[in-house]
Amino acid sequence: MSIERGRELQTEIEAALTAAAIDDVEVTLDPSELESLVNGSSVLLITPPDMDFTTYTATKGDWELQLIITERDVLAAWESASRIIDALKDPMNLATARATPFTVSPGGIPYPGYTLTFNEIF
Repeated sequence: MSIERGRELQTEIEAALTAAAIDDVEVTLDPSELESLVNGSSVLLITPPDMDFTTYTATKGDWELQLIITERDVLAAWESASRIIDALKDPMNLATARATPFTVSPGGIPYPGYTLTFNEIF
């Protein structure tokens, strides 16, 4: 899986969020951007996939997306997460969404979040 596929996913995710009229989520491949991005927007971090070389010609990529909700009010964060997950569920063919608090900086207060997963065969 190349970084190019990660960039394609970023574009696909941004398009799905735009189609759902969600404009308060920043999508990134770069974890070093998290600290600056969480100041005002929720963030979706695309991480490199785990890969299984299932055959000589096929590779299965297991992707994780870290959804970080910057809303500190628990009910509002839950609502935001639900909207974002609903917008991505079908276009990204999500397999799982697991509640996962996410700490951006060491010793920081965890943000509410989800780990979203899906896989692809190449």
